[in-house]
Amino acid sequence: MAKKPTPKLNVQQAADLYSPTTQAEELKAGIISVKLSGEELHTLDGIAAELHTSRSKLIRYAIGQFVERYQAGEMPPTKTVTVADI
Repeated sequence: MAKKPTPKLNVQQAADLYSPTTQAEELKAGIISVKLSGEELHTLDGIAAELHTSRSKLIRYAIGQFVERYQAGEMPPTKTVTVADI
């Protein structure tokens, strides 16, 4: 199955697509904490600086891209774990 082409947006435009746009949506928005390693934070900060954007906008963009791909049927790698049902 061929994928439809994704329009090319800069990080700011893409982050805006995933930002709340109506008052009702803003009420549903929230702040969450995500624990990242020092190396991950350093990497994100480097990418954000290179793209002239904030860490927050970069993370919102990345999450938006993940959700978009997931909803299009692309699944992340999984593994099977056997659990005893005792």
